Amino acid sequence: MTVSRRQPGTSGIARPPRLPEQLLRLAIPNVVRREGLLGDLEEEYAIRRGDARGGAARWYWSSSLRLSARYGWSRLRSNPRSEKPHKLTPASRRGDPIMYQLLQDLRFALRTLVKSPGFTAIAILTLAIGIGANTAMFSTLNAVLLQPLPFDEPERLVIAKTTFSGNENWTSSGPDFVDFRDQNDVLDSFSAMSGFPFTVTVTGREEPDRIESQWVSWDFFRTLRVDPFMGRHFSQDEEPLDAPDVAIVSYSYWQTSLGGDPEVIGSTLILDSTPHTIVGVLPAGFQLFFPIDVYRTFRPGGNFAGGR
Repeated sequence: MTVSRRQPGTSGIARPPRLPEQLLRLAIPNVVRREGLLGDLEEEYAIRRGDARGGAARWYWSSSLRLSARYGWSRLRSNPRSEKPHKLTPASRRGDPIMYQLLQDLRFALRTLVKSPGFTAIAILTLAIGIGANTAMFSTLNAVLLQPLPFDEPERLVIAKTTFSGNENWTSSGPDFVDFRDQNDVLDSFSAMSGFPFTVTVTGREEPDRIESQWVSWDFFRTLRVDPFMGRHFSQDEEPLDAPDVAIVSYSYWQTSLGGDPEVIGSTLILDSTPHTIVGVLPAGFQLFFPIDVYRTFRPGGNFAGGR
């Protein structure tokens, strides 16, 4: 154990006289016992200095000399059993149980922390950051790796990756996806979603709003086997570029921004100045990777006519 004490003037507690303190250090060889006793005496000294009656220095000299004589005499006799622990001494005694020693160590540690508020604040902040980071990491791992996906037969769901120039990529271009889907003869279904959400502006209501939107292929929710809470899925007829613009909203967005309107199916939602007809509401709690408010249909060509 490494024991340290502040230099004079670095603590808010008044320093007791130095000479009797040094006498106690010489009389008590045990580090834990000595520092625990000095800490108690210093606290009592500070209390007496704040007392209007005074006499703190005289009391400290008297107590220190008395204790120095007691422990010094015990050392001369070389008989540890003859030592009588002082009522202020927090140190462990020979033959004490482990729990008693642990409590004394905790008391010494708390006294040290109280005397060093700056160090204590940094230590607590470091512990808080570490615990928070570990909690976040475990929550993510638990949701992604330990807990099964909240879909029917999740073990049959896979994410397809593309390769080019010997490198793997998590994303594919629109034309590549269409070719993969059309030439697929292994998988039951082959769907797509935009890599990241898009922030869109909703107008035509009391106040404009910014929400998260995502493009998905027309059979995306069928692949996940997620049935809508209200309305229907997208249909294949809504995939061409000249098809009517439609949208499926999340349950939370329907409840909060659309007021849980039971007649919401068939109503119009204006996204980035383009009217979309709401055809479905997803079940409560549905989420895949990101919290999304509105889903729109992926349409090959147009915005998704990028290079392969």
